Amino acid sequence: MSGVPPGTILGPLLILLYVKELPTVANSFVQLFADDMKIWRPMHSMSDRILLQGDLNSLVAWMDGWSLDVNHNKSVAMQLNNYGDSHYYTIRGFVLPKVTNYKEF
Repeated sequence: MSGVPPGTILGPLLILLYVKELPTVANSFVQLFADDMKIWRPMHSMSDRILLQGDLNSLVAWMDGWSLDVNHNKSVAMQLNNYGDSHYYTIRGFVLPKVTNYKEF
């Protein structure tokens, strides 16, 4: 969003206009706050991991259609169980680093 001064009310309002249909793009849970997004789903099998990756791909394709970019420096994957899962997620070929905690919006 070039031309929108940081810290003004206009930036978040423009993002909200863009992303109002975003939750319909994915079948996983999507939570938005200003220009930040979380996507998650319960994991019961490998197919859930494949579905989550598919939703990530769909969201990125939707963002590409609106000329929005993903900040790789803020993108992470967090697993909330102790199964030692070796599965990883990617965005445009970038492997999301796994974290054990992350600051909420």
